Amino acid sequence: MAAGESKALYRMRAGKEATYSIGKGKHGMRRLRVRGIQKAGLKIKLAALCINFGRVFRYEMG
Repeated sequence: MAAGESKALYRMRAGKEATYSIGKGKHGMRRLRVRGIQKAGLKIKLAALCINFGRVFRYEMG
C-alpha cells in the first residue's frame, strides 16, 4: 500500500471515529437502555439524526 492510499484510508477512518465518539459521549450510545433489535435500531437512527442536525446547525451558523 502506498503512502497516499494509507493517508486516504486513515482520513476516512478518522471521520467515522469522530462520529462514533460524538454518539458515545453526547448521545448515550455506549450502552443502549432498550431491548430488541427494532428499538435499538430506532435509538441509533435517532442519535444519528441528532448528530446530523447539530452539524447542519453549526454549518449554517458559521
